[in-house]
Amino acid sequence: MATKEELEELYDDCQETPDYVKVALGAFEIGEKEWAEEVYEEGADWAGSAQDFLAMSIGAKKILGDDARGAEYFAKAKEACTSADDMVAMAEACAADGDKDTARELFAGAADKVQKAAQFLALAQKINDSLGDKELAAQISARGKEQCKTPADFAELAKGLAKDFGDEAGAQDVLSSAVNVCKTGDDFAAIAAAAADLFPKSDLGIQLFKEAEEKIPSGLDMGGLAKAAATTLGDKEYAKVLFNKAQEMLTSGDDLTKLAGFVQESLGDKAMMAAIYQKAVSYEKNAGKIVIVATRMADELGDLDGAVAVLKQAESAVKNNAEFEKVADAILKYASDQQWKGDIALQKEKRAANGPLYEELIKKEGEAESAAALRKLAKEVMTATGDKPYARKMLANSAKTTHFFGEGMELAEAIVDDLGDREWGEKVYEDLLQKADDFVSKKNIAAALKEKIGDEVKTRDIFTSLEKEVADAAGYLKVGAAVCSVLGDKDWVRSLYKEAQACCKDDLTKLIVAGNVLRDLHDTSWAAEIYGEVAANCSDQFSAENLFTVVLRQLGDSQVLKQLYQTVETQLGSASDLFYLGESVIERFHDTGWASKIFSRAEEGKGYDAVRFKLAAARREQVA
Repeated sequence: MATKEELEELYDDCQETPDYVKVALGAFEIGEKEWAEEVYEEGADWAGSAQDFLAMSIGAKKILGDDARGAEYFAKAKEACTSADDMVAMAEACAADGDKDTARELFAGAADKVQKAAQFLALAQKINDSLGDKELAAQISARGKEQCKTPADFAELAKGLAKDFGDEAGAQDVLSSAVNVCKTGDDFAAIAAAAADLFPKSDLGIQLFKEAEEKIPSGLDMGGLAKAAATTLGDKEYAKVLFNKAQEMLTSGDDLTKLAGFVQESLGDKAMMAAIYQKAVSYEKNAGKIVIVATRMADELGDLDGAVAVLKQAESAVKNNAEFEKVADAILKYASDQQWKGDIALQKEKRAANGPLYEELIKKEGEAESAAALRKLAKEVMTATGDKPYARKMLANSAKTTHFFGEGMELAEAIVDDLGDREWGEKVYEDLLQKADDFVSKKNIAAALKEKIGDEVKTRDIFTSLEKEVADAAGYLKVGAAVCSVLGDKDWVRSLYKEAQACCKDDLTKLIVAGNVLRDLHDTSWAAEIYGEVAANCSDQFSAENLFTVVLRQLGDSQVLKQLYQTVETQLGSASDLFYLGESVIERFHDTGWASKIFSRAEEGKGYDAVRFKLAAARREQVA
C-alpha cells in the first residue's frame, strides 16, 4: 500500500484519466476519502476513451459507492470501444471485479470484432484464464475455423481446441476440414502431422495421409508427404510406398535428385536412393548435374560402382570444356579403372593445350546427329589431336545409333583402323554375326575378322558353319569362292568344288563348276573332265554350241576344245546338227578336211533334204 507522499508524487505525474483513478483508489485505501473523491472527479474531466470510462466505472463503485454512476460510466466505456482489444481489457477488468456476466457479454462482443483464427484462439484463451469458462472458450475458438485460410491456421486452431480447452472432437473436425485448403505435399503433411501429434492413439493421422495421397498432384509433393509419413507417423513402410509412388510421377532429373534427398532425410534407405538416382540420370542431359548425382552416390551411399556407371554417362553428355573438367575430376577421384583414368588425364592435358580446337570439336559433336557423322568426326579428332579416348567416346556414341549392317561394318573398321582396338572391333563383328542372316553379310564379316582382326580361326569357323548349311551345288560354289578369296585355302576350295560337282543336276551347273575350278584352282585337267561329261550329254547343235561358247570364254582356244568337238561329233546324228558342226569346225579350226568328213555324214543323216542346198553350197565353198 502506497503512502500519501508516494501518491502525491504519482498525482503530480498524472496525465490521463486512469492515472487519476489509480491515485484516487490509492488514497481511498489509506483513508483519504475526501482527497480521493477530489482526485477522482478531476480525472472525470479528462475521460473520453473506453479505458477512461472503464476506470471511472470502477472508481465510482469503489470510491463513491455509486453503482448507478458506475453502470453509467460502464455503458459509456462499451460505446467507446473501437477494437476487440478494448473490449477484452474491459472484460478482463469485469472478471477481476467479479462481474462475470458482464465479462462474458464483453468477450462475446470482442469476438464480433476479430477476424483471424489466431485472434479467436487468443480470445478463447483469455476467456479461459479470466472466467475459467471452457465451454464459452471452446465456442469462441471454434468460430475461428471459419477464418482459417492456411493449413497452419487450421493446425494452430486444432491445437488450441485440444490442448487448451479439451475439445478433441472440435479439434479433429478442424483438422479434417483443413484438407480442403491443402495444395502441396507440405500442406497435407502439416495437417497430418498435427493430427498425429494431437491424437497419437487415433487413426485420424493415417486417414488424413490416405486422403492426401489421393489428392496430391505432383511427385515432389508426394515425396514431402512420404517424408512426413516416416518422420511424423513413424510408418516407414507406408513412407516407402509413397516414395515409390512419387518416383513414378517424376520425369525430371532435378526433381528426382531432390526426392532422393527426402529419402535420405527420412528413411536413409540407400537402395531406394540409388534407384532414384539412376532414374534421375536417365532424364538428365547436363553433364554437370549428372556429376552431382554420381558424387552423391559415392559419398552418401558409398556406391562407387554405381557412381562410376553414372560418370560414364556424364562423360558422354559433355558439351564443353568446363563440363569436361567437372566430369574428369570426378572420374579421377572415384574411378578405379587405371586405363580409364589414364585416358581422362590424357584428355585433360590435350584439352588444356588445345582449348579452342576442342571447343570446336565439342560443338561439332553436339551437332552430329547420325552414326556416320560421329564416325567421321572421330577420324577428324584422331587426325587433328591423336586423342584416342575422345575419338573412342564418339565411336561409342556412334555405336548407340548404328542400326544397319553396313554401318556396323564401317564402325568396326573405324574402331580397328583409328583406335587400333581389335578387341572392341572384334566384339562389333561378332554382334553383327549374331544378327546376320544372309551369306554375303557372313562372308564379309569372316573376311573382316581375318583382315582387320587377324583371327583366321574365327574366319574358318564361319565358313565351316556356312558349309554345313549348304544343300546344293550353288551353295558349295558360293562357299568355295568365298574361302578362296578370303583364306586362299586351295585344298578346302577343291573339296568344296568336288562336293558341288557331285551335286550337279544339269550341264549348266557343271559348266559353272568348271569355270570356278579354272578361275580359283587353275586346274585345266579337272575342268576338261567336267567339259567332257557335258560333251557326252550334247544331243543337238544348241547344247553343243552352248558348251563350246562357255569353254572358249573360260579356257580359250585349246586342244581341250578340239577334243570336245570330237566327242560331240559322235553324239550328233541329224543332218542339220552335223551341218552345224561342220560349219563350226571350219570357223573355229579352219580344218576343211575334218569338216568334209562331217558333211559326208550329214548327207547320210536324218533330215538331209532340209539342208541339202546348204550342204551343196558348203561343198562348193570348200572346192573354191
